[in-house]
Amino acid sequence: MADNNNQSNGNEKALTPYMQLKQLALEDKATIKRFADALGGNERRARVFLSNVLTVVSGSSSLQQCNPNAILNECMKSAVMDLPINEALGFACIVPYKGVPKFLPMKNGYLQLAHRTHQYDKLNTDSVHANQKVIKNPKTGDVDIDGEPDRSLPITHYFNYFHKKDGFEHTLCWTVEECLAWGKRYNEKAFLNPSGLWQTNPDAMCKAKVTKLNLKWYGELNISGDDDEEDEYLDPALMNTDANGLPFDETPSEAPQGNTPNVEDAEFTMNQPETVTPAPAFVEDQTPPPAAEPEKTKAKKQDKAHDDSDLLIIELAKEGIAPDELAAADVVKKLKLASSLPIEEAKKIVRGWYGWKDWGASDDQAVRYLNEGKYP
Repeated sequence: MADNNNQSNGNEKALTPYMQLKQLALEDKATIKRFADALGGNERRARVFLSNVLTVVSGSSSLQQCNPNAILNECMKSAVMDLPINEALGFACIVPYKGVPKFLPMKNGYLQLAHRTHQYDKLNTDSVHANQKVIKNPKTGDVDIDGEPDRSLPITHYFNYFHKKDGFEHTLCWTVEECLAWGKRYNEKAFLNPSGLWQTNPDAMCKAKVTKLNLKWYGELNISGDDDEEDEYLDPALMNTDANGLPFDETPSEAPQGNTPNVEDAEFTMNQPETVTPAPAFVEDQTPPPAAEPEKTKAKKQDKAHDDSDLLIIELAKEGIAPDELAAADVVKKLKLASSLPIEEAKKIVRGWYGWKDWGASDDQAVRYLNEGKYP
């Protein structure tokens, strides 16, 4: 009988993953402080943010089964960028992927990051239909769309347009086929997943794609969450898009934290010490060179290093990590990857480089994050 009572008490004390998350979010002072630091030192905002996380998780049976520490780590990425996790607003969301929670920025989240720069006076994402004509100037890159859309007809293109206050404007307009091909090339497994967003809602994913790429390639983004002017959500009249944008397809990437020094890059744990990830030594060693070698031996080593570099460039282009071999050669040269570095480690670093660049980080920022051991 005593054993049965002990077993019963043990079962009563066992907390479900959701109850552990609730305990961390509402009672753990270290967790609340980390989110407060990410949100400008405001504890009240941190508590509101964490309460909203609990609301989101409580509405998803799949998220309720996920590791609570993993959920909080993903939510921190959203807090760093000051994007609310609320699918109805279309800024950011947390979705379970094979039992693992993932932070995904949404279309309006990217528009918000652009708006925070205060450099835009017009932002618009929309589709082009079969009754409209797309006119592209191959010399200037200008795009003109002729005619009012008949939304009962098939969609032929997707576009994002912005006009900056300094007069610069740009339109990225892709055919439906180009959008789908990009999604498949970037992450074929996610693209072919029957329950994935590329299959269930390709319209939203295509809009998200052209929005992100146009702002990343030709515009400006404020990815730190800092805003010198009054904090406000993006005016729907400026966006000219609905609030139900859906997540981007890329593997979720952590926002650069260069402007948020109080945010610690550590796992959320229950009463466990924090750990710090050591920086990888991938940049070429700057120590003085060794004594001169015989010319014959030196030439052999140079040839091998050259061959390894060429192989890395070919592999980067072949696996789609870099757009092509020219771009691969450029990033290998820019990162100064040591010839002694294993090729798989070099690929990981280049993936990280492109990941940070996707978030609008500068070259120097991307290198700094990688040297600090931070990967998107």
